[in-house]
Amino acid sequence: MKHKLMFLIILMVAICSCSKEEIDPISSFTLNGDTISTLKVGTFDEFRVASKSINSDSVLWDLGDGRTLKEPELILSYPKSGTYTLKLIARNNNGRFTESSKKIIVLDRVLKRIKIQSVYWDITNATEGWPQTNSNVD
Repeated sequence: MKHKLMFLIILMVAICSCSKEEIDPISSFTLNGDTISTLKVGTFDEFRVASKSINSDSVLWDLGDGRTLKEPELILSYPKSGTYTLKLIARNNNGRFTESSKKIIVLDRVLKRIKIQSVYWDITNATEGWPQTNSNVD
């Protein structure tokens, strides 16, 4: 009787330990704090991405341009125009993983900045309405 009871206890422990439920991670992320599926930016515009994955121990970002990164939050920009697929792979310690992706549309900038280095005023036509400035004013 003792052996049967011991056998049943060992069998119960074995069954309970085998029925451990594997939990899959859920991959999710935001673009600039929003859950939008597509983001349009200009070349060199910076934007923020943050992993909101659940049940994951590590993340891997595939930026769609050959770069990969492992930080959970990033500030990104793309130097070339085009359509990129930003992918997040969330992995847990059991080796299970899931991935999610969003589209990034990068547009060329027509004009980003004008830098004026100097201004030339033709004072020969000052009587015809060209503005005069006083160089002694601070």
